[in-house]
Amino acid sequence: MPPFLWHRNQLSISALNSRTNASNRACQVDLLRGDNVATPDAPGLGTLGISPRLLTETIAELLTHD
Repeated sequence: MPPFLWHRNQLSISALNSRTNASNRACQVDLLRGDNVATPDAPGLGTLGISPRLLTETIAELLTHD
């Protein structure tokens, strides 16, 4: 979502929520504005043992899990 929409959504939600919730949401929007790109020397998902999989596979596993 483009940053200008974050701000617009924040304003809309702020109008509907209490002052505390609005303040919390404003902080969350500020965090989204920050750089969220990993440094080049950070381990990749493969290094962490995470491999891509289809969402349908994950949902099926969650639905059949006891």
